[in-house]
Amino acid sequence: MNNKLQISCPDDYYAQMKEIGFISQTSNDLYKFEILKEHGIGEITRCSYRSGLDVSWATLYLKKEFTYAVQMEKKFFFEITYITSGYIEIFDSYTNKSYQINEGEYYVNVAEKCRGQATYPKNIKIGYISFNISEAFLCSQEEKTHLFISEINSLRTFYRACIHPVEANTDIKAIMKKTVNCYYTAGFARRLFFQAIALEIISEWMTHVHFIQSAQKLSTINLSSDDIGLLYQARQELFENMSQPPSIEMLSKNLCLNTHKLKLGFKALFANTPYGYLRDIRLEKARVLLKNTDCSIGNVASQIGYNNSSFVTVFKKKHGITPTQYRKQSKTVLLSPPKL
Repeated sequence: MNNKLQISCPDDYYAQMKEIGFISQTSNDLYKFEILKEHGIGEITRCSYRSGLDVSWATLYLKKEFTYAVQMEKKFFFEITYITSGYIEIFDSYTNKSYQINEGEYYVNVAEKCRGQATYPKNIKIGYISFNISEAFLCSQEEKTHLFISEINSLRTFYRACIHPVEANTDIKAIMKKTVNCYYTAGFARRLFFQAIALEIISEWMTHVHFIQSAQKLSTINLSSDDIGLLYQARQELFENMSQPPSIEMLSKNLCLNTHKLKLGFKALFANTPYGYLRDIRLEKARVLLKNTDCSIGNVASQIGYNNSSFVTVFKKKHGITPTQYRKQSKTVLLSPPKL
């Protein structure tokens, strides 16, 4: 399997599928790429329309890591990729930074030009959903969409300097779930369905960006686009090191962002303090472990960076019951027969 591809236009990625060990089957506007067994398992499904809308989703398990480098002078107007399982790594040459996009997160690219690379790791289940939307597609939807496009362009400068993982809210997750559960088999009905989904996604993204801008205006601290990018990196570092998190001072030093701006900016951007966010993600991981594994309470506490007594206290304060009680309740729910 060739582990380094050069992509100069959106179609290149699919045109080179054979080079990364895929075979393809085509039916009208629906394309399926199935990975050859010697390279792993999985497939990519793509729906591509002349109107300028391209939708794809995939589940992959690769035996060998592969990277594709992107250098496009002309690209889709709006690109969003949501990770349903595992993770992918993105290097953005515009900011010269790398980002890991994890399960439940997405990233958006609204750059006029695109330079960077994406890496799919080996020996891990990777799932994603991606929408590529052209300006022509938006223009074809309604006469008034030129206002829509103008608004996106006004957000482009703000957002360009801070491509980063964004934790998907409930609405984005629901939209993405609808995408892979599409039951339309007729080409026309399927196209209309994806058109509606694409507009819904853009609307949700714009709401997200407007929220950030409003938070900046309400905040007592002025945040630049670079500051916002660093704050997302701070959140990522806390997530990746939740069992042994850096102190505020160390985090500030690592990111070259003063502690005052780190604390106030984090609160403005994520409506939570750094330690409040850390507590929430620790307890969420604990909840998943309690529900889906047989790890002891002490082991769960250790995995998220708490001692046993502190973990029980914090968990009960958050959920109203002890970890042991939560585990018993979750297993009772799983074993209970469905109501008719």
